[in-house]
Amino acid sequence: MAQQPPAAARPAETPATIDVAGQCVLYVGGRQALVPHIRSAVERRQGRLLHHDGGLEQAPRILENLVTQADMVFCPLDCVSHAACLRVKRLCQRLDKPFLLLRSSGASSLVRALRSDAHP
Repeated sequence: MAQQPPAAARPAETPATIDVAGQCVLYVGGRQALVPHIRSAVERRQGRLLHHDGGLEQAPRILENLVTQADMVFCPLDCVSHAACLRVKRLCQRLDKPFLLLRSSGASSLVRALRSDAHP
């Protein structure tokens, strides 16, 4: 029987209740054109968004500083380098930060993960 990865390392499959009010959210990877939509989704829930493109144009070495600032980290599986995703995952484990994989880089994937009864 295959062992399931820990919940924090599995793709978000069902709407989770994640309260980002007053929190700093780091989004690593994704499509640059969607960052304003992602920022809006986080800010509507009174959170603050940090974004790193996963190493396309931004240096991977700044990831540690961003993870240190973040309260939680999201990483879409379909639009990020494997190296960046692994680096962020290890940093989150070392710094004891929540790390959530998203099925896709679409803004709706993050919105589903952020969905909360308290913040429609």
